[in-house]
Amino acid sequence: MSSTLATTSSNTEGTRVLKCPLLTAHNWTLWKHRMTNHLRAQQLWDVVNPTASTEKSASTQKSALDSTRETRAAEKAAAAAVAASSDDLI
Repeated sequence: MSSTLATTSSNTEGTRVLKCPLLTAHNWTLWKHRMTNHLRAQQLWDVVNPTASTEKSASTQKSALDSTRETRAAEKAAAAAVAASSDDLI
């Protein structure tokens, strides 16, 4: 099984192939960083995280820190769910 998912898109310059890493039960951290970098390179990161390009005030920074903690907890729960579901498939 391949570790990447190839998708194609057409533009005025022709067709290009974008290789995105597949998320598995064992590669959450690596996948997250690769997808973030991939989306930033394609100038699509603002679609996922619209506040990434705006400056935050002191009051918003605290709320962003709290949100980051919640996001990390959700990411751990998602990784555990992926791991559990992949164990069912094996």
